This record gives sequence, C-alpha cells and structure tokens, in this order.
Amino acid sequence: MSVQKRKLGRRTRWVARWEEEGRHRQRTFDTQAEAVAFDGEIKAQLRRRRQLGGFAPSEASDLPLRDYVRRCWRQRGVAWADTTKETWADVLDSWILPLIGDVPLRDMNRARVREFRAQMREEGVRVNGRRRVATANRANAVMTVLSAFLGYAVDDELIPENPCRDIRRLPHKPSKHRAHPPVVLERIRARMGERDALVVSLMYLAGLRPEEVFALQWRHVGERVLLIEQAATGGKIKGTKTGPGATVEIVPPLAEDLASWRRALQPASGDDLVVPSRQGDGVMTLRYWRAKVWHPARFEAEVAQATPYDCRHTFGSLLIHEGRDILEVQRAMRHASARTTLEHYAHEFAEWKGRDKVSLVEAVADARAAVAAELAAAAGAGAPGPTGDADASSVAQKLRTPSGEGEGDGAENPDDERDGRYWARTSDPQLVELVLSQLS
Repeated sequence: MSVQKRKLGRRTRWVARWEEEGRHRQRTFDTQAEAVAFDGEIKAQLRRRRQLGGFAPSEASDLPLRDYVRRCWRQRGVAWADTTKETWADVLDSWILPLIGDVPLRDMNRARVREFRAQMREEGVRVNGRRRVATANRANAVMTVLSAFLGYAVDDELIPENPCRDIRRLPHKPSKHRAHPPVVLERIRARMGERDALVVSLMYLAGLRPEEVFALQWRHVGERVLLIEQAATGGKIKGTKTGPGATVEIVPPLAEDLASWRRALQPASGDDLVVPSRQGDGVMTLRYWRAKVWHPARFEAEVAQATPYDCRHTFGSLLIHEGRDILEVQRAMRHASARTTLEHYAHEFAEWKGRDKVSLVEAVADARAAVAAELAAAAGAGAPGPTGDADASSVAQKLRTPSGEGEGDGAENPDDERDGRYWARTSDPQLVELVLSQLS
C-alpha cells in the first residue's frame, strides 16, 4: 500500500496503489487527502478480510444502491414499524435515490459519502422546479438512513464495511419550542373549525402532545380530569411516550370547549375519538393536521413562527406564571423528572421569580375577549372573517357525512392521514408497490 505523487502535464495527481489477490491495483485522485483516505479504507478492508477469512466477501458488489434498497425493503421491511417506513421512504425519495441511487455499492466509500453530504448541503435537489437544500439537521437525518441501509449491505456481505461509520455528524442547533402569549394561540384558534380549535385547546390548556390529542377518546374525558393513556402514531393508537396512564386537570376554558364540541359531535359511545377525521372513524396524523390545518390558520392569523408543540410549551409557561413550583409543573407536564422540567423551563422560573401571579383562566379569558374584539372590528371594517367552520353543527355534519358526499377538494381522507404523501411522490414505482403492500 502506498500513495504516490504523479505529474500529468500541468496537473498533479495522486495515485493509491495496493495489491489484492496477487494483482496490482491503483486508483487516481485529484488531491492527496482523497488518496490517503482511500488508502486507509483499502487497508481496513484487507485487514477485515484477513480476520474473517472465508466469511469475507472477495469483492464489493456492483449492485446499484437503488436496486439494493428495493431488495432490502422487500426482505427486511416486513419487520419495520409503519412510522419507520414512512420516514425512511420520504428520505429515500427526496434525497438518497435522486442523488446516489445509481451509484454501485462498491463505489460507496467514505469519500463518496462525504461528497453526497456536501451535495445535499450545497447543491440540494430539485422539487417541483425549486431547489431544496438540506439543513445540517436534515443532512444528519439522511445520513442516518443511508448508514442503516449500508449496514444491511455489510450484513449481506455485499460490502466489507459501512462507509458511514466514523463520519461525524454535522453540528447544529436543535430547535427549541417557544411559549406564546395566549392571545397569539387564540388568534390561530379563531381561524379554525371547532374540532381543530379544540385540538389547540387540549394542547395549550392541558399540555397534551399532538399524538395524545389524536388518540383521546370520550371515555378518557371526566368531569375534572383527562386520562392520558395512549397516543396516535402513524395513524395507529398505542401506548404513550411516558408509559403508564396519567391524569391532567381540566381547566374551565377547556371544559367549555369540550362541552360545546360534545354537543355538536354527539358521540355514540365512550370509545369514539374526541377529534376524529372528517369521516369520523379515522385517526388523524400530526403531519396531515399540521400541513392542512395548523399552517393555513397560522398564516391567516399572521403569526410568523409557531409549531403545534409550542402549544404544550405555552401550557408549561402559563403554569409557572400562576406561581406553580417545579414539582407541580413536572406533574402537569408529565415529565420523567424535575431535571427535565428545569432543562425546558429554567429560564421561565428565573424570569418570573418575584412577579405577580397571573391566573391561567383569567389570561385565557382576556385573550379570547381580545381576539373576539379584533374579529368584530375586522368584520365592521369589511375585512374577511376566519375561514374555519364557525358553526359547530356544520362541523359535526361534515364528520357524519359519508365518504365521498359533501367533501371538497381539501377534504381529509383517512388513507391520506394514515399514510401521508411519501409513496404518492416517489419516483420508484416498485418501491411504491412494496410500501403499499406492507402497509395494507
């Protein structure tokens, strides 16, 4: 094994040489760093082959990554969770297959993987005629999926080692949820129908996670507390993130919202979902609700930055403003420990120390009165009102409308909510077929 400098006309090239199975081989690179990196990879491969003996592959496969992904999906995908399939298919469709789907496995070395990551960050991909560049966080997520498939290729003895191993993640600042004044969230609620406004109320007046809201059934709604014992993920209901069931106090504004929606919906039994899909029998997903309901309402309310999880963070902030101590906030937020609560709300405790207490109920009442006055003033000035379903009975009628009747172009389809957009967008029809067959 050696790396040598070579002059080719006016250009300087670097050649990595090695001997394999009695044959002399070489590969030429533009820079010394690339040649040295490749030299190290070859040494590691040869060392691994000597250690494995007859169990080591004699030569890396020339199978294109696209074909291996399809085969791996068919063989291993039957054991994956639906949410894993949804996330991975979206990453494959958006980034991996368009950029390196035709690269043979034998050429997937560390240098090629680093080049792929740089391409995501600098050049990106074209989506609907627009260039999409990966953030550092997105690039790390894509590299995780790529590493998983290349790890499977190592298990299948198609490549000697995983080239993603030991490639450090890109540094990035994790996004933090924000606490908003109640009037901001009430402006967003005012642009929604009654069902979706209740989703926001459950998040910012009870601290529920969106997945817990979508799995909530009427049997979980008591006179004074909510029982949280399940969550909806990928359109299916399962246990919660925090394990055993917990209870959350129902504050008066939330009690009013729940009572009004119950009268409009008229659930048949306690097993009915509190916020079902339009067809009334499906489980909503956060991805669908965020894209079709939350963001349009946020844009109409002219709120620059806000996520559904900000509602839960606002609930924690309101409790602190009421003067609750850290243990009370921990129990209400259902954090595993007080340390977790401090990690999220230490700044809130410090900022509010010594200030006058503000009742959650009064803060919400003031916010709703302010938003009602804003809407009345806008209506008097001839401005368009909220686009959401203002009449609760009309919302309930939509929920009870059979599929295909009374639904507009923007109607929610249970299949759309469960499966999202990923296989409808993929350019690989065989991968589409595999995903659909395994999710059916």
